[in-house]
Amino acid sequence: MKGASLRIEHLVKVYPDGTRALNDISFDVTPGEFLVIIGLSGSGKSTLMRCINRLIEPTSGKIYIDDVDITSLSQKEMRELRRRIGMIFQQFNLLPYLTGEVDKSPRQGLIYFSDDGDLLALLLAAATGQGLPPALSWSPRASVCVVMASGGYPGRYETGRPIAGVEAAAALANVNVFHAGTALEAGALVTAGGRVLGVQALGDDVAAAIRTGYAGVERIRFDGAHYRRDIGHHALRRLG
Repeated sequence: MKGASLRIEHLVKVYPDGTRALNDISFDVTPGEFLVIIGLSGSGKSTLMRCINRLIEPTSGKIYIDDVDITSLSQKEMRELRRRIGMIFQQFNLLPYLTGEVDKSPRQGLIYFSDDGDLLALLLAAATGQGLPPALSWSPRASVCVVMASGGYPGRYETGRPIAGVEAAAALANVNVFHAGTALEAGALVTAGGRVLGVQALGDDVAAAIRTGYAGVERIRFDGAHYRRDIGHHALRRLG
């Protein structure tokens, strides 16, 4: 559609190993429109965003920003264009001046201090321009999340592996288990993505949150499960 802020036409991305991450993707984003893209781990969300900014090159298709076909721009022209594009990268430490910090590899772990109120309502207000309250109340407790991934991820991995122990982990005090790449098959919980589960825990300090988080992880089992064993260690070093 002419006049769209962003227009994607028949976008395809096939990686060298043959993985088809994007298959004939088309959509428009009009000025002032708010769009959220959701999907299972490994469904191509990050690939799509990187193609839009041409951090990776699409295999075929067109990407228009303000009716300019950016797939035909030179690298110099792309550098100029990126000055007008806001993009938050999940692997960077975004808030180094806060006591709570984003881990250097949030695909496998996250440390943060959460608001005592409804964080989703705050995010929605910020995204839709409604504004935020003049002051926010933040919990002093530490939170750690350990991501349990499928064997082989981020490369090729198998799905459909039965998962056990989620209820036992969630029954622990101060533990929440978030589903990222799971599915129900014949009433049984199985793996359905690369990043399968996020085991999140609260603690009075970072060390306590780490212990509780890994206690939850130890109760969960599925074939090929792997996860980082050093979540929160960077924060512990910073905190002394």
